[in-house]
Amino acid sequence: MCFTISYELSFDDRFAYFSRASLDYIVKAGKQPDVLHIHNWETSIIGPLFWDVFVNQFSLGSFSDKFLPQNYSADNMKGKSVCKVSLQQHLGLQEKTSIVLVGCIFSEISDIELENLKTLIRMASRRGVQFVFMSSGQTPGLNMLLEYFEELKDENMRFLNKYDEALAHLVLAGSDIMLCPSFDDTVLQVPLKAMRYGAMPILLSFTDSKSGHFVDSDLEGTKFSRYIRDTFPNMPLNQAIDELKNNPSKWDKKIVDAMTKDFSWDAECCDIHISAYTAIKNL
Repeated sequence: MCFTISYELSFDDRFAYFSRASLDYIVKAGKQPDVLHIHNWETSIIGPLFWDVFVNQFSLGSFSDKFLPQNYSADNMKGKSVCKVSLQQHLGLQEKTSIVLVGCIFSEISDIELENLKTLIRMASRRGVQFVFMSSGQTPGLNMLLEYFEELKDENMRFLNKYDEALAHLVLAGSDIMLCPSFDDTVLQVPLKAMRYGAMPILLSFTDSKSGHFVDSDLEGTKFSRYIRDTFPNMPLNQAIDELKNNPSKWDKKIVDAMTKDFSWDAECCDIHISAYTAIKNL
């Protein structure tokens, strides 16, 4: 009589093992996911695994960024100054926390936005403001910027022609202001990230008047859009620099307030989807 002993995993076990390994990777890689896309039934076990085993390992709701030299929070902002000096040092900029540092991370940029940016840089560079530009991926945008701003390049400007995840985090943490082509940024979500890292999101569209600043007409009536529309859109870069230099207490209060806002799924989107689902179910 012959007995066969097999240690092969079943079809279901293999998917369960893969799902568990995927969560292990996210934790060990220091990722902080906002959304877990669980595709099809084969990976459905990720849901209960996440809540039963992994949720505490993600340190949800806290500021835990392995790429920064020092972490910080709305209650203790000292680490942001450390990150700013670290960014200045890494890029060969003058190391001084009192210098206003403006970051810009983009996926693409239009000719109109380039013209606006050129005007902003001319204006701000006369005031000793530092600029850091980074492309978000394999786009021709940064090379175009390099050519376009050749005449403006000076010791206060840096163009990063290769995207680096760790450096992108440092740009967000080390910047006082993040220039955003739009507040309705569904790809990079720079405005949301800027507020989370204690940087003020300012629209790239330029005007020097106090009343005619461009407001993104595509913003919908969400909690995030209402907050950002009421707090930031009528502030051109020049005005933001003035407020940072001349009224730091007001600036700090606005930054801390933005950092503590919750624009997550649980804060508003969850209720919207549950309401929609309930209405459909009751038809």
